Amino acid sequence: MTSLGKGLQYNDKLESLFLRHNHIGESGLKELVVSLSNGSTSLRILDLSSNKLNDEIGVELATAADKTDTLEQLILRDNELGNEAGDALYFLAQSKKNLWKL
Repeated sequence: MTSLGKGLQYNDKLESLFLRHNHIGESGLKELVVSLSNGSTSLRILDLSSNKLNDEIGVELATAADKTDTLEQLILRDNELGNEAGDALYFLAQSKKNLWKL
């Protein structure tokens, strides 16, 4: 997953990435967050369902997604997100009008 995260930084063609049920490790998710944070990705759909994501990574994903203009769907169902991630994702949904599915 680390290579995928780094590869996204240089890929401006990939619009959809479905990674549900992949048991992505923390280091891989950190790289994915970095790719989203730098705004260079063209992802419109990111599905991270059923990956046992915790509250901390949920907050980091929300913060990173706020820095991208292309993301329209961030799918996080069936994870282990708590109140902090819920709050961060709520504020993300309020600030990003192009994000229509969360």
